[in-house]
Amino acid sequence: MDFLEKVVVITGGTGGIGSKTADLFYNAGAKVVIADVNEQRLQEMKEQYNNNIFTIKVDLNEESEIDSMFQTIIETYGAVDVFVNNAGTEGKLCDFEDIQLEDLLSVYRINVFAPLLCMQHCIRHMKNRGGSIVNLASVAGVAGSPGLGVYSSSKHALIGLTKTAALENVTNNIRVNAICPSPVKTRMIDSIDSMRTPGDFSKSRKEYEAKIPMNRYADPIEIANLIYFLASDKASYITGAAYRIDGGMGARA
Repeated sequence: MDFLEKVVVITGGTGGIGSKTADLFYNAGAKVVIADVNEQRLQEMKEQYNNNIFTIKVDLNEESEIDSMFQTIIETYGAVDVFVNNAGTEGKLCDFEDIQLEDLLSVYRINVFAPLLCMQHCIRHMKNRGGSIVNLASVAGVAGSPGLGVYSSSKHALIGLTKTAALENVTNNIRVNAICPSPVKTRMIDSIDSMRTPGDFSKSRKEYEAKIPMNRYADPIEIANLIYFLASDKASYITGAAYRIDGGMGARA
């Protein structure tokens, strides 16, 4: 898969899935841009790659910072070839009847509004050259998720945006796809498990793993491999898809 000199941007790039994804593209010769709010981790990653990646501190809650991020990327590289909307937040665990609008807005700013704005910027810059956008959704975006109604609805929304953007940009040679993982061994699932069973998150993990035919959570590299494939020309006939990568969970539906 030829990513030599391609400009690849990954939001939430310092986390488990983001960092593994960055590694794959870096090793393929891409110009990797890591965007994240965690300044310390950005510096650590820059050192890890001997300053051979580009890092941008960005708060995706702020539209002005998203605008500034793209301005910096275009001024530096002149293009965006691959964009990975990986950043996300889980929000609070609560019953449906207890959902508050402020909780909804807090999660939607990161999981829906930010990816939307990023996709709009990407499409403007990709129209004359083509490109690939990969959005990180969730199995919670294709089904309900008790206690995580806000998170689940945000991922449903992201999948809807993915499909619409894909249909509207086929003639621009821009492919837009989503990935829908079951739980992955990252900070986010640790947080969710801790909320489900405070004081013993391993209990929640065991209960959820029992629902997965493979009986385990995914490793970040397994998700990164699918991102890498969908971004590549090997997936040239794939757009508007929402791929489940769930250890067999979907086979039981």
